[in-house]
Amino acid sequence: MASVDRGDGAKSESKEKAGGGTGENADAEKGRPQLRLDSSQEEEARLWNAYNACLKTNGVEMQPRPGGGEGPAEGGEPKAAYDKCQVKMPLLPPEMDEKKNPQYLDNFRDWVRCINSKGVPVKGKPDGSGWEYAGESGKSETEVNKIANDCKVETFGGGKR
Repeated sequence: MASVDRGDGAKSESKEKAGGGTGENADAEKGRPQLRLDSSQEEEARLWNAYNACLKTNGVEMQPRPGGGEGPAEGGEPKAAYDKCQVKMPLLPPEMDEKKNPQYLDNFRDWVRCINSKGVPVKGKPDGSGWEYAGESGKSETEVNKIANDCKVETFGGGKR
C-alpha cells in the first residue's frame, strides 16, 4: 500500500491476501523476497519487475499499467506460471499483513486519513483491501508517492522513520 508500488504504476493501492506465518502458508512464503516499510520505491519496483518478468516468461499475458511498466492481465492464466513464479513474488511488510498485524485495519484507516490530510484525496475500501484516488490533488506523481510512502511508514511503523 505507496505506497505499495508493485512496479507496475497502478493508480490504486491493494494488499496481498497472503497467509500468516504458520503451517502451509509459511511454506508458501519460504524463500520469497520480503519488503520492508522502508523499502525504496526502486527496490520494490525491482522485486515486482522480477516477478512480472517470470510470469511473462512462463506465458502470462501482460498489459500496460498507468504510469508505465506492465503487469499481468486479468484472468490468472496459466496457473502453472503463477505457481512457478510464486517464489519471486515479494511479501508485503509484516506490518501490512492483516494476518500478522492485529492492528492492521486501524493502521490502514490512519494511513488513508494521513494521505488525505496531506492533500491527496483517496478513499479506503471498508475491508482494508486497498484504496483508490477520489479526485485530483494537483500534486505530481512523485509528490503523491512520497506522501503515501511517508504516511505508510508513519501509520504502520508507529511513527518510526
